[in-house]
Amino acid sequence: MSPYLVWGQQQTEPVLLVAGGSGLVPLMSMVRAREAAGSRTPFRLLYAVRAPSDLLYRSELRKGAPGLDTTYLYSREAPAGSPRRAGAPTAAARAPSPACTSTGTHPAWSHAASSAGASCCV
Repeated sequence: MSPYLVWGQQQTEPVLLVAGGSGLVPLMSMVRAREAAGSRTPFRLLYAVRAPSDLLYRSELRKGAPGLDTTYLYSREAPAGSPRRAGAPTAAARAPSPACTSTGTHPAWSHAASSAGASCCV
């Protein structure tokens, strides 16, 4: 694994992207490059923001793409109906939610996420 923010379309192993706030900007270039290349490499994006009004690339991420799994984490205010409360994730909050099991999560996510100190669906 490279220590740089680089993804090449020849890579087939799942990619775990973790961003907070404006830290999403450089990761979106990889998300867009993957889509432009027509790649089916599984991408998992964990995106933390203070409140729904702080989401960047909202419409682009909500549109989604095959193999792109996005989870939103809110530190101050969660949207109505959110499966998770606002605040830092706790051990109980890291348990897989029903939404995670319905998105076709790649089996490798549990390994990649646990290596990053998280569960499969944070």
